[in-house]
Amino acid sequence: MSDNFDVAETRSGGSSNVVSLSKRQIQMVLGVVVLVAALALGWALWPSSPTNASLIRDAVADIKAGNYDAATAKLQKELDQNKANHNNLNAIVYFDLGVIAGKQGNNTQAASYYAQSITLAPHYEPALYNLAVTTMNQGNKSLAIVQFNNVLAVNPRNARALYNSGLLMYRLNQITDGRARMNQAIALDPTLATRVPADVTLN
Repeated sequence: MSDNFDVAETRSGGSSNVVSLSKRQIQMVLGVVVLVAALALGWALWPSSPTNASLIRDAVADIKAGNYDAATAKLQKELDQNKANHNNLNAIVYFDLGVIAGKQGNNTQAASYYAQSITLAPHYEPALYNLAVTTMNQGNKSLAIVQFNNVLAVNPRNARALYNSGLLMYRLNQITDGRARMNQAIALDPTLATRVPADVTLN
């Protein structure tokens, strides 16, 4: 039986897409990620030069169009221009590089980029969340729970992190804690109730 884990937000910041964690779909899970919201946060908190802002904006357009090589080249150029300043703007760039790697099915590279983003901005929730999702897709349930806990340390009301970690706990026979988290997630986002697997009982 496949589990319906909840994945990262859509680019528009709207409702999430849900996939089954089957072998066929693992490579596709990270196709839905936060991009616009991430860039908006980056521009609001860490202003860049017009050149850098233009490069990142164009890179996002390339990602949306599926032009991953062009997007990667632009993001790498931004890093080269700004490498002397290891600031939080670069955290956004590494996040976007992780998005590209995930879309290309390279979870190992995606995880590396997300980790670099988190190193520069330890409380950057989108990178924390996507790293946990990547780890989950790689099959490391215990580490994924730890990483979802890192998301919840930043935002205890992240319903997706609660749901995913709760279901992972349930599958690892941590039934009571898993149920508690999933119930908490559903209280925050009632739509998650429709995604609970048939063999999971929530009291």
